[in-house]
Amino acid sequence: MVAVEHLAKAISTSAPGFDWTALAATAAVVGSLIAIAALIDQAVRGRRTEGFDFLWRFTEAWDSTENRIRRQRVATQLLIKPRTTSRLTIDILNNFEQLGLFVRSSALNRRNAWVMFYGFAIGYWFACKERIEAKQGEVSVEFDEFAYLVREFMKIEAKERRKNGEHVTPAELEPNDVDIDEFLKNEAELSEVISLPPPPPAPLQAL
Repeated sequence: MVAVEHLAKAISTSAPGFDWTALAATAAVVGSLIAIAALIDQAVRGRRTEGFDFLWRFTEAWDSTENRIRRQRVATQLLIKPRTTSRLTIDILNNFEQLGLFVRSSALNRRNAWVMFYGFAIGYWFACKERIEAKQGEVSVEFDEFAYLVREFMKIEAKERRKNGEHVTPAELEPNDVDIDEFLKNEAELSEVISLPPPPPAPLQAL
């Protein structure tokens, strides 16, 4: 700002009647706005990177040896009718509760989360839906964030299918009992841990 004011004084005699002080003030304001915009852009980029890193770590944890064993056991248990839940089941559902919290708070891009976890979230939600709804009065098993995540995922899925000419509503995407059993059988047959490739250098595109 000092440099701008010196410049205004140096040339003010050559342009009589022109308000160089106002010009300097305007230049200072513009400079401040540019600096603020740069800080905001840096913050947004940082937030996107953090969200991407969280999603990648979440994916690694989801496919860890320990979690795959847990998923096998939970899926095998849920295949038995009537479906029942256990402490291990709650652990699985809590994963999606956390994911839903990050999506709702915009700390994590919802479309990126949908790409990675749509099938898993839908499968486990509807496999446990009756048990969850039967215990809505118990704080520990309400799973409001998981419910939110499923609603958002189904909206995105319906939107993507409409792009391909398939006219469906989110409600029409709810899996039936056969679909749920097929999902659980796949989970129950998990074996070796998948080796994930290194993450790409840039975050996934935000909505």
